[in-house]
Amino acid sequence: MACSKRKNMETFYGQVINIIKHDETTFSFDIETEEISKWTPGEHTFLIVRVGEKEVGKKLSIASSPHEGFLRFTTRVTEPRSDYKEVLVNLVKGEYVKLGKPEGVLKLRRELRPLVLLSEGIGIAPMRAMVSSYVDNQNHISEMIQLSLDEIGDIYKEEFDLYKSDLKHFSSYYLSSKAGYFDMLHHELRMLMKRQDLEPIIYLTGTDDFVDENVIRLKALGFLDIIKDDPKAGCNGCGSH
Repeated sequence: MACSKRKNMETFYGQVINIIKHDETTFSFDIETEEISKWTPGEHTFLIVRVGEKEVGKKLSIASSPHEGFLRFTTRVTEPRSDYKEVLVNLVKGEYVKLGKPEGVLKLRRELRPLVLLSEGIGIAPMRAMVSSYVDNQNHISEMIQLSLDEIGDIYKEEFDLYKSDLKHFSSYYLSSKAGYFDMLHHELRMLMKRQDLEPIIYLTGTDDFVDENVIRLKALGFLDIIKDDPKAGCNGCGSH
């Protein structure tokens, strides 16, 4: 299975310092470790727990930025639960887990250009890391726009709404229908290009269908600098995980 722990991978210990229940199916786990102090917002890693007699790891996007001092993993747990997710939701503060080395193609770039973050469902996790990094330091990012399509929730909406009121060049939108999402996307891109002289860097996470449809529409509009996560390689890229 693509999400399973790789053999002979380097691992590090981390301790659970906080658990957040966003809603009935969405949880965040904050992990503190002295062994991993640097990563690029947008990357993922393996979160490894013991399931019975085996260690099982799944790729999960990191939802925090390095300045926060911990690694956060945000995931949905739906029924029927896998054995891995069952262990995950029963973790307690103070418990130790293992982590892989952060990696991935979603890497925050600071090139004096606007950034557009497009996600579906739990794909908001790596976007939250980028938003957090931008809130901490707006250098070399002229503007940031976040759009999330989520039919069952609005993860991090309250947090992002606070940033909207504090930051002049940050916008955040949550849409529950695909039609509404694409209408808002097209509108925001038109307005963005009226304000900016440079093409935005566009980050994209979600299911295969979501990613493919966005890429087709974006390219048709002339936007080519698209950085997309691979939902088959990272569990958090898929809204069902």
